[in-house]
Amino acid sequence: MIKRFLLLILIVFFTEHSFSQTIFGKVVSKENNAPIYEADVFLVNTNTGCATDKEGKFEITNIPQGNYFLAIHHVGYENKYYQIKLYEGDRKEFIVQLETKIFEGEQVQVTAKKINWDRYYKIFEGCFLGTTTNADKCFIRNPMVLNFKVSEDKSTLTASADEMLRIDNYSLGYHLDVILEQFEYSFDNQRKKYLMYPKFTEMKYQERERLELWENNRRNTYKGSLEHFLSTLIKESSLKEGFKVFETSNISSSLYSYDISDFYLTKTDSILNTYKITLDSHVRILYPYFAGNAHVSEIESDIRDVAFIQNGYLINPLSVTVFGKWAEYGIADTLPWNYGKAKENKN
Repeated sequence: MIKRFLLLILIVFFTEHSFSQTIFGKVVSKENNAPIYEADVFLVNTNTGCATDKEGKFEITNIPQGNYFLAIHHVGYENKYYQIKLYEGDRKEFIVQLETKIFEGEQVQVTAKKINWDRYYKIFEGCFLGTTTNADKCFIRNPMVLNFKVSEDKSTLTASADEMLRIDNYSLGYHLDVILEQFEYSFDNQRKKYLMYPKFTEMKYQERERLELWENNRRNTYKGSLEHFLSTLIKESSLKEGFKVFETSNISSSLYSYDISDFYLTKTDSILNTYKITLDSHVRILYPYFAGNAHVSEIESDIRDVAFIQNGYLINPLSVTVFGKWAEYGIADTLPWNYGKAKENKN
């Protein structure tokens, strides 16, 4: 009995100690150092965050060790971001100064006219939400905060948002608050590029059938994704889990069988479990390769080393460009950063 009691104490102590990392601080105006009330402070791609109090103070506790992006947002101010590493027992303080956002009235002449707004929004919606089945049940609740511009040569559409986008994903069961930092769409080659910082909130629902449907949809969304693929490189289980990799010089060239070891996987932090792979060429991935209807995705990078965390999430989302099936994915197919890790822990 005594041994079991001591074991229980040790388990509780270990659990609390492992999740004792804390971020705290204050958000103020850079102009006059006045506190900013109700600024959104959150860890990107998680459901962890809070709002500042009347003194501009915030505190986020019980954070697991890991790599994070801390985002700070308030309407009327420029966004602020910090890339942080939290090790066991860390308490990190941030004094955040936000600059007032300047709205340049002169840019009205290059802003998309209202008559074109619906057309540009349709393009944005397809690119940003994605074109998978999840996108059919994913909705932007405040689309009118979006602004669209077309380049002078009419080749590129860009978008910005006056405040966070509020999105409901009824396919995966999440409410999302999203900072849209960058969005570009090329009319010439129909390629998209965007950078966004989401915060997740689980939808509340009591029906067991609905909860099971969400979990099934999340599982199917994760399977075959870029995150799933990168996580299998760490476990050396890519082939076993259905991925077949080929090397090719570009999208239209022929295929060459690719050895997984050619990725030169390196563990860059043994405590936080961060990794990098070296991409020297254009890579094509089939999943599931043993099925007759395997989908094809392709990946390339302008930088040689691509860094990611243990569950397959990229530390820099713009470090790679994807084509094929993965290019169809959007915010409707985005899962919290710890989904893959939680899934592994259940198995």
